[in-house]
Amino acid sequence: MSVTQQSVQPESATAGPHLDLGSMLRESTAYLERLPEGLEFPTEYGRRISFDPDRRELVFRGFMSVADYCMLQRLSDDKHYHQALEQLHEHSGFHAIPQPLVTSVPAWLWALVAACFVAAGLMWCCWLTGN
Repeated sequence: MSVTQQSVQPESATAGPHLDLGSMLRESTAYLERLPEGLEFPTEYGRRISFDPDRRELVFRGFMSVADYCMLQRLSDDKHYHQALEQLHEHSGFHAIPQPLVTSVPAWLWALVAACFVAAGLMWCCWLTGN
């Protein structure tokens, strides 16, 4: 096993160095009064989803795919859990803030472009007249 492979193994799989992605992932939270009785999150989710009973928050780390959402939804029929899960799914996405393609162009830039056209026109006229 290479050093790179060791660095991304789960903590329990190797005693060597590892990369803790959980601490680098975006965290989304949703209010949930209590976790539905008997609900346990699958071990493959590790620290990606958890419930904080003191703050009454369901926490998800990283991007929640549709497959994640559907699988987690099937764990309980509780409507409050479903609402919190839906909110996590919406907030875990990576939203880009749209930027306008062209912002306002400063007046000095318009003046520079106009001066270039005037200079090009004068050069063309001089070339035509042979001066």
